[in-house]
Amino acid sequence: MPDPTIWGSHDRYARSVFSRLELSRRLFEEHLPASVVEAIDLETLEPAKDSYVDTDLRASYSDLAFTARLRGSAETLIYLLFEHKSSPDPLTAFQLLRYIVRIWESRLREGRDLCCVIPFVFHHGRTGWTAARQVWDLVAVPESLKRYVPNMQLEILDLDAHSDDDLARDLHLRTNLLLLKYAQRAEFGKHLPAICRQMAGWLGEPDGRSRIQAALNYIASCTDQISASQLSSAIEIEIRDRSIQMPTIVEQRYLEGIQQGIQQGKQQGIQEGKQQGIQEGKTAGLAEGLQQGRTQGQWIGQVQTLQELLGQPVSSTDELAARSITELAELAAALKVAVRGNGKD
Repeated sequence: MPDPTIWGSHDRYARSVFSRLELSRRLFEEHLPASVVEAIDLETLEPAKDSYVDTDLRASYSDLAFTARLRGSAETLIYLLFEHKSSPDPLTAFQLLRYIVRIWESRLREGRDLCCVIPFVFHHGRTGWTAARQVWDLVAVPESLKRYVPNMQLEILDLDAHSDDDLARDLHLRTNLLLLKYAQRAEFGKHLPAICRQMAGWLGEPDGRSRIQAALNYIASCTDQISASQLSSAIEIEIRDRSIQMPTIVEQRYLEGIQQGIQQGKQQGIQEGKQQGIQEGKTAGLAEGLQQGRTQGQWIGQVQTLQELLGQPVSSTDELAARSITELAELAAALKVAVRGNGKD
């Protein structure tokens, strides 16, 4: 299971990048087959609000859906699935088939026609994509029976299958894809200066500084592959803009480390407290048990002595031990009354 803190930051950044229509449009233009791009009017691309990923799979997947018009005016939907695993899930094609059926069911409930749904998988794992690329690959049937098996071909952006220069022609898109490709890898420190150098190219744009700040905040919160000094050095040397809040980023990592340490300390303290409580409970229980045993033993002794004085059959210790202290005390009191009565006679 992926670390929820790291993958939470990774997911939020990936979604924020591709929620910007100009970047998602460039992504599809550059990484969908040319024949598909020709059939779709990407200028009509709009975000769809719904998510179709199962709640229990949110740590492994997240999604974004977009609508667009086909050249012939019919509607299509591009379904972008982010896979947050270091190696691909063998059943991703099946999961996507389920999500497409959900999309169709939702449209039918709303009184809309079924539409073409293009499944687009974003994979950043360093092992490359090794899972099935279509549903047919998951079902072992002879060729003559394939007509009975629903099929669907995945479009896959496998970052590891592309050289860094070939990831994208667009500067913004290439820089973000590089960042998403390397942020979780041990060699991230080697690529960080070049990534920051490309970010510096954003400075001339109206929202360039805010985009750089968002990217640096993502780096600071999502990876332990670089040190704070490496990050601050790359910012100072490659970006060279005093308005970028570098100290805030380093401080953010420092504070997050403190918070994590506090949380770990709390958990450790809770566990130690539980163990100490159990031990103290055992000790208190033992003392209470000993005291109760002594009191019960004293009453048993009294009962047996009084029975001897009265000439009655003496009850066994085991028999009397089965009685509560209250019952023993009442029995002893009754025997004492009998002894006093014999004395008067």
